Amino acid sequence: MPGGKIKLKLFTAFLAIIVSSILYAVISAGCIRHDIAAPVTAVPTVQATKTPTVIIPQATATITRTFTSLPTPTITSTLCLPAFSWGTSGTGNGQFGTIMGIAANSAGDCYVLEKTRVQKFKQDGTYITQWGSYGSAPGQFDWANGIAVGGSGNVYVLEANNHRVQKFDTDGNYLSSWGYMPSQIANSLAVDGADNVYVVIDCTCLNTPVIKYDSAGNSLTQWMTNWATLSNGIAAGGGYVYIGVIYGGEFNRFTDTGTQLGTCYIQGGGLAADTAGNVIVAAGSQIYKAAPDCTILKTWQSTNANWIATGGGGYIYTAYLYTVQVFAP
Repeated sequence: MPGGKIKLKLFTAFLAIIVSSILYAVISAGCIRHDIAAPVTAVPTVQATKTPTVIIPQATATITRTFTSLPTPTITSTLCLPAFSWGTSGTGNGQFGTIMGIAANSAGDCYVLEKTRVQKFKQDGTYITQWGSYGSAPGQFDWANGIAVGGSGNVYVLEANNHRVQKFDTDGNYLSSWGYMPSQIANSLAVDGADNVYVVIDCTCLNTPVIKYDSAGNSLTQWMTNWATLSNGIAAGGGYVYIGVIYGGEFNRFTDTGTQLGTCYIQGGGLAADTAGNVIVAAGSQIYKAAPDCTILKTWQSTNANWIATGGGGYIYTAYLYTVQVFAP
């Protein structure tokens, strides 16, 4: 009997070794090995929706999205040479450090925004004037991050760290300013032909607040948009407001009172709009011009463009690094 038990134990141990060897071979051949930690995919953390007291509560701002299909446009254009191009790196007149925005008026004059100053040029790049310095006094800037020109020719500048919008005349003379919310940072701004000002609050959340002001800074209405882009992602013109979406190649189209009309699927970043309501999209080295219904009207290639604006005569202005380019209609 003792000899039988010993033989049984040896047989059991031998059988266990064989089974383990077979399992190890199977695991090594096609499965995840247990002695190697499997990669863990991090689950992105979504920031909680910020609902400022002056904004419509999220519960009453349910968004009904109307999708407008848009096929991938066929690129038939070649490199489109700009009518004008200027700019170098530096701090002097006609030089740029970090460009934070670009705008143009109906006369074709161009305004280039940096963090603490605005420079004004003629359409061909001839330097005209500049204003601004670091600070919080009228006419000073602390991290300016948006610029637009209204139908009146007045220039509006958005500031992140001073939490305000400043209004200037066409030559840079200070006119007025107003705060948009002390506890919030706005990430982009647009102005329509009637000098209504649209400000997108930096939320990076499902419902991002948009505030519409008149030219004196009085709040007219508010609404929510989906996942608004961080910068240069809003444009207004022709009765429409376009707001880019940060997580995807699309932007939403609204009436100027906040009713969503549809979604255009064009990969890009910077947005601009003309007086007819057409939208111009800067998509790196590609520029798209589309009708309000998302129909592609024109495409052309250029150098990479982070910022884009429209001006008098249908000219289009782009900025990248320290270079400004102007394209004919």
